[in-house]
Amino acid sequence: MDRLRDLLVARRDELLAAALLAFGLAELLQREVYQGRAAWPGPWGAGLAQVVLLTAPLAWRRRRPAASAIVVMASAAVASLAWGAAESTAAFLAMLVALFSGTAYARRPAPVVAACLAGLAVHNAVDPSVASVVDWFWSAGFAVVAVLLGAAVRSRQLRIVSLTHHSDRLAREYDERVAAATAAERAAIARELHDVVAHAVSVIVIHAQAGSRAVDDDPATASRLLDTIEATGRSALADLRRLLRLLSSEDAPVDPSPGLAQLESLVAGFRLAGLDVALALPEPLPALSGAADLAAYRLVQEALTNTLRHAPGASAAVVAAVTEGGLELAVEDDGRGGPAPTSPGTGRGLIGMRERVTMAGGTLLESAPTGHGFRVRARLPLGEPEPRLMEVAG
Repeated sequence: MDRLRDLLVARRDELLAAALLAFGLAELLQREVYQGRAAWPGPWGAGLAQVVLLTAPLAWRRRRPAASAIVVMASAAVASLAWGAAESTAAFLAMLVALFSGTAYARRPAPVVAACLAGLAVHNAVDPSVASVVDWFWSAGFAVVAVLLGAAVRSRQLRIVSLTHHSDRLAREYDERVAAATAAERAAIARELHDVVAHAVSVIVIHAQAGSRAVDDDPATASRLLDTIEATGRSALADLRRLLRLLSSEDAPVDPSPGLAQLESLVAGFRLAGLDVALALPEPLPALSGAADLAAYRLVQEALTNTLRHAPGASAAVVAAVTEGGLELAVEDDGRGGPAPTSPGTGRGLIGMRERVTMAGGTLLESAPTGHGFRVRARLPLGEPEPRLMEVAG
């Protein structure tokens, strides 16, 4: 039944044309007479030609609506002028269907409708059955109904096409937003992994190099360095577990992200690594959004890690102050440490700083060398920041 229904739907125009053709042939063969006049006037061959020309073109009334409608109405007009107006019911229905189809499906319906109405007017002018104003009124009424129905179908089809285009556009925009959100999430994960891994690996490598030199001459120092390596590794593993829990679908509790409150312990770890770090924080600590709080922590971590990597033993200062523009955070070192061990960077440190600060609603004000050292300075908003687009250097 489903296949039969699909076949009927696919061939509905051909079936309509065949039904009207059969109806017209029946009238022709039976020599039907309406009100004393032949349904198909003229010779039998002319009647057969009229039946075919008025009904067969309806088989492509959707594929070629303008051509189909004009052929039907032109055939009716020419036959009326040659042999007289057809009184056939099949011809009447075929002309109404042609007028409806031209209105509903033609790409430019106005000229098609005008041509069809002109053909209908020629037919009516020749038809003796249309003799009074009332007859013209009824004929025009049927034509108007056909045009209005065609216009309604056309409006519905245009509305469907418009909604389809709108739906496709929304689907594309949704896919683009999902892709952008996915890319942003991947970038955020990459930044977080970089901050965690780069800091831990840098500290571990530097301490391992120092410990290997001190293991024979100063076992106590070597032991302290190994303890620092263990503590750094454990801290890195804890951060990685927190990231994995965030990425998983489990409802397991997630440890809070580090922020300003954890800067004391962060700086203490760098002091154990050999950096002379001074820390100045406002009291009480200002309220920051989660993104800004984490950005402040990661900025200090990345800046001090760079100092430890490139100038171990240098002195550094971390200063945070509340201003009218928000929280200003500066990390500066004097660059006067010993020679840096071999510990190549990943190239994402400063880029990650700028991205993280910008995504938190802040601004990376400075990241440049100063004399012998290096300074990083940023401004972060207090409270919840308004979302904004990240500026990307061209």
